[in-house]
Amino acid sequence: MQTIYMIFCGIAGGLFFLWLKIPGGAMIGSTVGTISFLLLMQGAALQIKIPPLLSQITYIALGIVIGSMFRPGLFAKFWSIWPAVIGSTLFILGGGLVGAFILSKFGVLGPTGAYLASSPGGLSAVAGIAAEMGEDAPMILMCQMVRLYAVLLTTPIICKILQHWLK
Repeated sequence: MQTIYMIFCGIAGGLFFLWLKIPGGAMIGSTVGTISFLLLMQGAALQIKIPPLLSQITYIALGIVIGSMFRPGLFAKFWSIWPAVIGSTLFILGGGLVGAFILSKFGVLGPTGAYLASSPGGLSAVAGIAAEMGEDAPMILMCQMVRLYAVLLTTPIICKILQHWLK
């Protein structure tokens, strides 16, 4: 029954964030709703596990949503801007490597978990991989969520700065 309540709180959170028109509101809101439920029920020694089949169906659905954004014209566009794409990707991968080094040296996670936690992949993409990391998955996803929320919170400010600098 607790699993049903948790799912309801996740749905309610996702719908609420959508109503607020928060970018990525469905995923972020459902995450906040689920975490809120788990925090409220903490005293109940909650051990809720999502059935593996449900997780896999969700990852497949997410893959379909992401895949549906593909357009054949993207190949032509890529070849016209590939140096910028490859350069920025290498820069971000380097940042992930530095982040992994820091997390690993502080003993937060082992090298593989540390790289996933600081990798440039989005929360939804990393979630599927992290789920197979066992007990490290919650820490990996927490690090990804902190990064995601930092991006969401700083985007308006950084965009204004970039627009001013790049006029």
